[in-house]
Amino acid sequence: MDHEQDHENGASTSPHEGRWIVEGGRLRWIPGYESVDEDDGSPDSFGDTLATFDEAAWASDTPPLPPGAPEPALVRATLAWLNRQRDENRALADEMALIERQRQLERQEEPMSPRRRRQPEPPSAAALDMARYDGAANWFETAAEALEEQADRTPGRALVEWYLWLVTDEAPDLTADDPIAIAGAQGREAACEHARKHAERLATPEIDDE
Repeated sequence: MDHEQDHENGASTSPHEGRWIVEGGRLRWIPGYESVDEDDGSPDSFGDTLATFDEAAWASDTPPLPPGAPEPALVRATLAWLNRQRDENRALADEMALIERQRQLERQEEPMSPRRRRQPEPPSAAALDMARYDGAANWFETAAEALEEQADRTPGRALVEWYLWLVTDEAPDLTADDPIAIAGAQGREAACEHARKHAERLATPEIDDE
């Protein structure tokens, strides 16, 4: 009801969106939960630009944000990127699962020698890849949840606190006897390192990675 009333009064109060405005020659980000008079005549070219971003732009490795973009925009871009990484790794894990299932069906049709009956079969390359992708997907989902929690708990410092969480994230155990467990841990470790590099690149877009 409050949102409908605000809309009728010419204000925007969407909790999931925001806009850029220019006040006194300075750029300012207005989160969606703050009411903004849409008829105040403020130049809003940045807001118009952000409104054209689709999810792919927000989730890209280099989102087209201006230098010095405030935290709400950076948080949104980081969450979109984390969700993209999660979905891509889950899709790859599903692809490896189909390959592994087909391999198992073909193995069942092959005659089994007595030696094969006695010895356990080592995991296939597809099974190991599936575990790596699944481990990475689970880690990216956990990282997104951690960033959302920090955004609610410490607005204005969410990215700083989240980066500290990244760099202090406990390294996975790579000494287990189970190859599948080791592969999953490797996937989580690679995902964490990938996220650290992305966070640093997003915080310092002027530095060219060479």
